[in-house]
Amino acid sequence: MLHNFEAVNFQAPLHLDIEITHKCTLNCKYCFNQSSSLEYAEISLEIFNEIVEEAKKMSIFEICISGGEPFIHKDIMKMISKIKNLGFGISIVTNATLITKKKANQLSALDVISNMQVSFDGHNKEIHEKTRRDFDKSLKGFLNLCEQVQDRHRAPSVGIVISKYNYMQIPNIVNFFKNYTDRFNLMAVQKCNELELSTNQKREFETKYLPITKDIFQQEKLRGRIIEDKDTSGFEMSRTHIDCLAGIIFLVISPELDIYPCDIVRKSLGKWEHQGSLKKAYENAKVCWSNLNCSWCQN
Repeated sequence: MLHNFEAVNFQAPLHLDIEITHKCTLNCKYCFNQSSSLEYAEISLEIFNEIVEEAKKMSIFEICISGGEPFIHKDIMKMISKIKNLGFGISIVTNATLITKKKANQLSALDVISNMQVSFDGHNKEIHEKTRRDFDKSLKGFLNLCEQVQDRHRAPSVGIVISKYNYMQIPNIVNFFKNYTDRFNLMAVQKCNELELSTNQKREFETKYLPITKDIFQQEKLRGRIIEDKDTSGFEMSRTHIDCLAGIIFLVISPELDIYPCDIVRKSLGKWEHQGSLKKAYENAKVCWSNLNCSWCQN
């Protein structure tokens, strides 16, 4: 195993996640974003434009817009247009509560609906609102987006956070949403003891509900990432000293302009202040990563 950065000598991350606001229409139990205490923190359009222009100079491949709830930001459509005009790949993470028919039409005109992920933790109000709220609003927004494309291959993906409240329902959730989309992202709860699966629940999920879910994926030709699947063959992962490339292929900028290795680990690598700040933080990330003896979140 290599213990220095020669293993993955990237000159820039592949992906930059810009959290444009802490404001949110929801208050999910497991979310790292504390909208109640940081509700006024957001990135202005002027600073956003400067950040993505530096990202372009660095040859970063994709920009993700997230939050908070990004569609609260008054300049969200201008931000999306800026990313598209600069030629980046784009992804947008939303709860869809603010996606009206008009907004969905605008997003269709920008050709980004297939690049969006809508978050659901259940296929009905009862399950979904154990960890979130406003299931009906989210579903309506999601369906407004689907109506624009009328093709499940081009519809938004569905992101599902697996918790003790929904792990037995994962096959049912996938079965419900497969009628609208063929792409899913199944994620484990992170750093929330209240919602994390117990050892017995994990075993039950892995032996009973996960195989059923995988069968549905195969039978319905669904695409996406399932919780425990980890491909260590790409990006020379088999040659690196830890199985985590956060800070190497991925960086996050918060609404306070702190730069983090990922959306879970809030270890500041520096602050974005001007052109060159992102590059400096990335060089710092490479040094920090090379000295890790385990993943960032375990360190």
